Amino acid sequence: MQDANLRLDAISEMLALSSFGNGKNIIFCGLDLKGPMDLQAFHEASRQSVTDFPHFVSTIREIKINGRYHLVRQHSPDLPSWFGVQELKIRESSASLLDNILYTLSPRLDRDWDLFQELPLEMHLIRVSERHHVLAIFFHHVAGDVGSLMEFAQVFMANYHELFTGQPPDWKHEPLPVSSSRKAPVEKKQEKSQAWLDRVGGTLSGFLRPPAIPLGNGDRGNDEQYHIKRVLSPRDSQELAGSKGRACASLPDRLTAATHLAVDQWNRERGIGPGTLTTSMTVNMRGRYKDLDNPNNSALIFLRSLPHERRNPNEFCRLLAMQRVRRFRTQSDSSYYQNLQRFNNTFRILPFHLRRRLVSFVMNKHQVSVAITPLGVLWPTLQEGRPTGETFLKKSGALDVTEVHGIGYKLASNTRLLLVAYAFRDQVNLILTSSASLFTRQESEQFMDLIMENLLHSAL
Repeated sequence: MQDANLRLDAISEMLALSSFGNGKNIIFCGLDLKGPMDLQAFHEASRQSVTDFPHFVSTIREIKINGRYHLVRQHSPDLPSWFGVQELKIRESSASLLDNILYTLSPRLDRDWDLFQELPLEMHLIRVSERHHVLAIFFHHVAGDVGSLMEFAQVFMANYHELFTGQPPDWKHEPLPVSSSRKAPVEKKQEKSQAWLDRVGGTLSGFLRPPAIPLGNGDRGNDEQYHIKRVLSPRDSQELAGSKGRACASLPDRLTAATHLAVDQWNRERGIGPGTLTTSMTVNMRGRYKDLDNPNNSALIFLRSLPHERRNPNEFCRLLAMQRVRRFRTQSDSSYYQNLQRFNNTFRILPFHLRRRLVSFVMNKHQVSVAITPLGVLWPTLQEGRPTGETFLKKSGALDVTEVHGIGYKLASNTRLLLVAYAFRDQVNLILTSSASLFTRQESEQFMDLIMENLLHSAL
């Protein structure tokens, strides 16, 4: 890093400010590794890999310029990187592997991260059995987005392979760790009045007219989360990704439609009529705008539906597809980024500890029915220059990479349902993260089953 004092971009600054109370803002990835393990090579690979990612070896600090407070990155390579090795702890006999991983790491995940004193990245090697380990990589969202995490995992596994075998892997310099990061560059447009009205309306709707959410019997005030994972078969994954015989060609549109319909079904069975539903969808701006090249390139667009629009599933899915395309044409992702800049600049007269309380208060007043993060394909292979559902990172050294667990852990804002979707080795993975204050674990499983039913057994 040539300049040790780099101002945080608007998204990273908002994520730093919104880390308050139960808002941890952690991006987590767990890689299932099967085969013989070389611990010494793993330690050395971790040391080598962080040097290529300066944001992972940087703390933050606050500076004052002309009476206004700014957050900047402070390159801190002398601070120790966290690399731990431990045995898997079993939460309960019926718990999934992902639940047990998070239970094992909960002391580190749930602590109050001090971004001014600590590096934002941690790595843990968890021993499940003699020939089965899970490499858990997680960092504070202030340091980057999912694309950054996938890129780091690729570099780490390439370094481990080279240390173990003495030769770099064939895929060491493969691009596109996440296929959704590939965007056609566009020029920013001057915002038109209709786009401005749509953006303001979408923002205020979460404050003035809270959207409907499914009724649950969760423990009010419980700050835990449940993470319900489903891995589709290669055949179901291929059918879901294809457009033949489906109302929508886009998986994100189908995910949104299936989730909205699940909310209606869930509430109808409990005597609650349909309401306005709002989805916040994570989109990646990397490569889309020439002047945006930040560690965090994940913006949000908002999709909204009224009860009468959901009566016909086919027409509803097409409506969502049209909404999503319109959001991109009107550059709602860029507007979201600019709004964060304006918000941050408005309150720069306040120091960090006061701004953090303010941001946390405002963000927790805004609600959506559900949040959806479609990641695309992890480490995709290319065919005629286009990413496929297949994955090139399958092996490192003598280890097979058999599964990937990816979640957002206690992210900012009052989002009580988050659905993350990604493809790994030609199989679609879905992870529903629900707040324990909304659903019981059993209800989380049941709601996920409703989503799956709509995805696989409807005409969407």
